[in-house]
Amino acid sequence: MRELWKRDLEVVPLCGELDHEPTPQDWYTQTRQLQEILDLVGYLASDLDAFLLDPTYDALLDERERAVAESLRPLLERYTDIDPDEPPVAARLRTVLKELGG
Repeated sequence: MRELWKRDLEVVPLCGELDHEPTPQDWYTQTRQLQEILDLVGYLASDLDAFLLDPTYDALLDERERAVAESLRPLLERYTDIDPDEPPVAARLRTVLKELGG
């Protein structure tokens, strides 16, 4: 495995070597550590801003995030429809609002 991936990955053990046959508790501990690492990788890879303006996720916002979302919602309402005479910056703003869950 290390030979196959040596140019791309550094393979490291998740847990230290055991000096005995793994017990059910050992399996549980190692499985839990793997879950925690995978949760962290998922969290770090997520675009957490993508839900800021989606009302479905309002309950998950903290006080500061909610304040930002509330200040952006009037812009979201104003720039929902495309106006052919609008300046290019309006289209960019609409894109940003959409990326924030609008």
